[in-house]
Amino acid sequence: MAEYIDQVVLITGASSGIGEATARELAATGARLFNGARRGQRQKVLAEELGETVAWCELGVNDGADFDAFVDVPAC
Repeated sequence: MAEYIDQVVLITGASSGIGEATARELAATGARLFNGARRGQRQKVLAEELGETVAWCELGVNDGADFDAFVDVPAC
């Protein structure tokens, strides 16, 4: 996988499955992550595990307002 040092990557569905695996892989390359998923507690645990370069917010991608807030990172 390419290096993403200091690049911000937004990941949806980051609390489990492919989204979580992607977050782990990208964090290992030095990316700064902003994760979104419905299960906030699982995201909190993942962010604590991956370190200070990971931020998150609860996100329901089917909710337009949630998604708009997610892509406008400072809103979360």
